[in-house]
Amino acid sequence: MHLFKAERSVDKFRKLALQLLPKLSLVIVSVYFVGCGASAPYYQNEVDRPENNSDVISTDSTHFTLFFIGDTGDPSADPLEPSLQILQYQLNKAGEQSAVIFLGDNIYNNGLRPQGHPKRAQSERRINTQLQVFQNYKGKAIFIPGNHDWNNGRKNGLQAIQRQEAYIESAATGNAFFLPNNGCPGPVEVQLGSSSVLLILDTEWWLYGHQKPGLQECEPGSKETVVQAVDSLVTQHKDRQIFVAGHHPMYSNGNHGGYFSWEKHLFPLQEIHPALYVPLPGFGSILPLYRKTVGFHQDIAGKQYSQLQEQLTRIFEQAPNLTYASGHDHSMQYHHINDQHYIISGSGTVNDYVRRAKSAGFAYQHKGFARIDIWQHKTVLSFWIPDDNRPKGKVVFRKILYSQP
Repeated sequence: MHLFKAERSVDKFRKLALQLLPKLSLVIVSVYFVGCGASAPYYQNEVDRPENNSDVISTDSTHFTLFFIGDTGDPSADPLEPSLQILQYQLNKAGEQSAVIFLGDNIYNNGLRPQGHPKRAQSERRINTQLQVFQNYKGKAIFIPGNHDWNNGRKNGLQAIQRQEAYIESAATGNAFFLPNNGCPGPVEVQLGSSSVLLILDTEWWLYGHQKPGLQECEPGSKETVVQAVDSLVTQHKDRQIFVAGHHPMYSNGNHGGYFSWEKHLFPLQEIHPALYVPLPGFGSILPLYRKTVGFHQDIAGKQYSQLQEQLTRIFEQAPNLTYASGHDHSMQYHHINDQHYIISGSGTVNDYVRRAKSAGFAYQHKGFARIDIWQHKTVLSFWIPDDNRPKGKVVFRKILYSQP
C-alpha cells in the first residue's frame, strides 16, 4: 500500500515537472538574455575611463571633428533638450572644420506630417528644435533618415522623406543637408580632408517594404548596386580613414540586438500599454527570445536586416581604418570587431536598456552623443553626456581609434 502511494507521488511529481519544465527553461533563457544592464557606464577596459587616459588628448591642431547623435525625434524645447544644449556648445567651439550627423529618427513617430495633418505642428516643432542648435554653427549639419522618418515603415514613407528633406534644407541657414537625396539609398561620399572620408547610407531604404526609388530614380538603386557601390568606395579609400553613417547598427547590446531588461521579461504586456502591469514570468521571455533569434523587421535578427548586416560587414572587413556609426538602439555603445569600430549613438532624446559585456567595449544607458576628433597623429572617440555643472558636458568614455607616428 505504501509502495503504491509512493509510486503515485512520483507520478504526480513527474507530471508537475513536465508542466513546469518549459516555463523553467524560458526563465533560464530569459536570465541568459537579460544579463546585467548598463545603467552605469560599462567599460571592458579600465584604460578607456576618461580619468585614466587624459593624456590621450592631443596637442596637435585638430584636422576635423565629427559629432554623431541619433534618435533626436522628440526633444524638449523649453528648456532645450540637455543633450542638444551641450552639443550646441561643442559645435560652436568646433567651428568650420567639423560636421554633425543626425543618425535618423529625426521626427517621432511618423516623420514630418503633411500640411493640414493634425500633428503637422508637432512634427515641425520637433525638427525646429534641432535646427536651432546650429543657427550660429560654421560647420556642416547632415540629417540622415531612420525608420520613423519613413512614416515608421508604413505606406507613403517616401513622401514623408521628401517632405523632411525639403523642410530641413529650406528652413536651415544653408549649412544643413538631408542625405541621401530624394529617398535614394546612397552611399553619398563627403570629403573630410586629405586623410578621411564620410560615406552616408540610408539603411531604412533597404528594409522599407513599400514604394521607394529604384534604378530609374537612383544610381545605385537596387540592393545589388548599393552593395557594389559601397564596396567600390571602401576599396578606393582603404588607405584613408573611412567613416560610414547609417541609422541601423551592425552589432548591438540593445533591444534591436535581442537584449531586454528584466522588466520587459516579467511585464511583457506593457509593450501594448503601460497600464498592463501584469507579471507573466516565463511567458514574458518568449518575445525577447523571438527577437533575438528570429527578429522583427527592425531587429538585427530579421531576415532583411541580417542580410544587410552580412553584406555591409563583409565589405567593411576589407578596410582596417573603418568606423561605422549608427543610432536605432537608444543607448551609447562601442564595439571593436575584427579591425573595425562600431559606434551606436542613439540616445539623443531617449534612452533604453543596453546590456553590458558581450562584444561591447563600452555601453551606457544614458542620453548623450559621440564625438570623434581627427588629429594629425591620432583619432580619438569620446562619448559625452549632459552635466548641470559643465556647459560642455561630461566625457564618459575616451579611446584612441587610430594612431600613427
